[in-house]
Amino acid sequence: MPARYEPVTPSVVGWAIDESGYATGEIAAHLKIAPETVQAWRDGRERPTVGQLTKLSKKLKRPRALFFLPAAPANASLPPQLGTAAGREGRDLSPSERLQVRRARRVQQLVASVIDAEPDNPIPRFGPGAMSGAVAEGLRQWLGVPSNAHNAWNGDARKARDAWIGWFERAGILVMQLRLGNEGLRGFSLPHPTVPAIAVSTTQNNPARSFTLWHELAHLSTGSEASCLAVSAANSIERRCDEIASCALIPEEELLVAYDSLSADDRLAAIEDLARHFGTSLRATALALIRSELGDEKDYALVERERPIADTDKPPAFSRGGMSRTHLRAREVGRVAAGAITDAIRSGQISELAARRVLRLDGYELDEMADALS
Repeated sequence: MPARYEPVTPSVVGWAIDESGYATGEIAAHLKIAPETVQAWRDGRERPTVGQLTKLSKKLKRPRALFFLPAAPANASLPPQLGTAAGREGRDLSPSERLQVRRARRVQQLVASVIDAEPDNPIPRFGPGAMSGAVAEGLRQWLGVPSNAHNAWNGDARKARDAWIGWFERAGILVMQLRLGNEGLRGFSLPHPTVPAIAVSTTQNNPARSFTLWHELAHLSTGSEASCLAVSAANSIERRCDEIASCALIPEEELLVAYDSLSADDRLAAIEDLARHFGTSLRATALALIRSELGDEKDYALVERERPIADTDKPPAFSRGGMSRTHLRAREVGRVAAGAITDAIRSGQISELAARRVLRLDGYELDEMADALS
């Protein structure tokens, strides 16, 4: 029986491959064909068979129907700021990272489609000339965070993370916790007039997630999207966002009080004690010491040298464990998004099928999520 070839749109094939982050050679190797054949699909000189298109759609995580569109979907491409991760070793996002960013944008777009009104109290905007401490204080006031908030979690970094997520979500920010892999991407920010979103990597420990939440909120306060690596670049917007995060997590007056009560003689141990006290990361603490002139760049270098993975890698004991897929998806998209989507199903604003596609849940799991949120 002769092979049946699919009448795909060459420009859409090329767009989908480029957006995936895979090189032509990687696609060809997966499909077990010559790279020239993939290039011919992009040029329109050849067409894929039914089986080849099925394999291609699975590799790129795209529906088969996409490849028959007359053109690529409008506004579906990742902005350059999201496709390239900023940091000391800036690089293009990997295919798995790009996939997670695309999924997060789909969640954001679905939630935005069911929330018409803009927020009464949008994220404050700050210009590039604003001092980091002033930006941090302005954002804390906007969230309603008291200066001594850290006393409530008594050094428990998990409580600190959950408290920050709660404040962010009550302000209308979508907070997503995603499996971004072990390649160093700590998070990204997605500005939007109605539903701004922040994603943090679950490969980070709890103090580092809190730090990333604030780092990405600093990006949102400028109205810009960004994908950020675990180690930020010096003399850049990334370092500025780190400084804002540090100021927000460790208010200067509170730091002075805690510093005076330190008992550790070893410098690294002192930094660790302070980080534990505020429930935040070692890097945030080092930056706070530098800012308050209680330390210098040697503290940051010490953390980089002696604890190079402490903020970005979790011990093997941290795992998904017995978490069901429903709870995993709820953690991934966050309470704001999950609640908005399930409410929209009840009110008939969106179909259950649309929600299932975005949340990647079956009907029973979707009901389970709705019940858990009610």
